[in-house]
Amino acid sequence: MRITCSCLLFLCTIGMTFFAMVCDVSAQASDVPPAAEPDTQRVIISAGTDKDVYKLDELIEIRAAIHNQGTVPFYVYPSAGFGYYGEGVFVPELRNEKGKEISELFRVGGHSFVPANADFAEYVEQHWILLHPGQFYGAASKRFIGVRLHPGTYTLRVTYSNSFVPWVFRGWTAERLEASARKLKYPAVSGKIVSPAIAFRVIP
Repeated sequence: MRITCSCLLFLCTIGMTFFAMVCDVSAQASDVPPAAEPDTQRVIISAGTDKDVYKLDELIEIRAAIHNQGTVPFYVYPSAGFGYYGEGVFVPELRNEKGKEISELFRVGGHSFVPANADFAEYVEQHWILLHPGQFYGAASKRFIGVRLHPGTYTLRVTYSNSFVPWVFRGWTAERLEASARKLKYPAVSGKIVSPAIAFRVIP
């Protein structure tokens, strides 16, 4: 699947581009938020690449986004980027045509800081992004740098992952988080959501 659009708001960082916009795009996924449950089939993760065919040693740009395809807004963590653990990250999974996973040279991530006395619901409302129906939020980045891909067909999936580790570090229990989340007008997306697989080819 390709992420296509006519207008993007880009905020550039080193080696990565974050974007947010209003657009109609589609994919499939599911999620179970910590508070009120929206139609779970409307919380969608998409994955894509900038090209269908790459030459050997050509850099691959991976794109991923979380979409609101429903009728109710929901909150998403505001720093969506690629990583292997943390809050609001897109975890890439690349496999060759034999099904073998191709690993990046460095599989890194990081957990976020939250103030000691912050209330979860208040913090979400003040700092997370409220995605309205038809909007998506995501990232694009050159990945698998230094990894030699042989000619063949590759499949890519992306898992959106949002954890509550920073709150656990602050001593919050699951019960306390759930009680605070109930105060939210709209649900906050958490857990892991997997995109459909997309394919691209590498040629000599």
